[in-house]
Amino acid sequence: MVVLRYVLMILGLGLFGSAGALAAYDIFLAAQLRRLLHGHSPRPRVWTVTY
Repeated sequence: MVVLRYVLMILGLGLFGSAGALAAYDIFLAAQLRRLLHGHSPRPRVWTVTY
């Protein structure tokens, strides 16, 4: 019974971890999609000489 208890606790923590990773990945994909749809491109680099 003690082994079953620890196995279930480890499985529960693993499920919470995977749910958090999935949510973070979903947020990452939403940010990528938003960037692609808005056509945001990085600014061209302007070379300047400072003294």
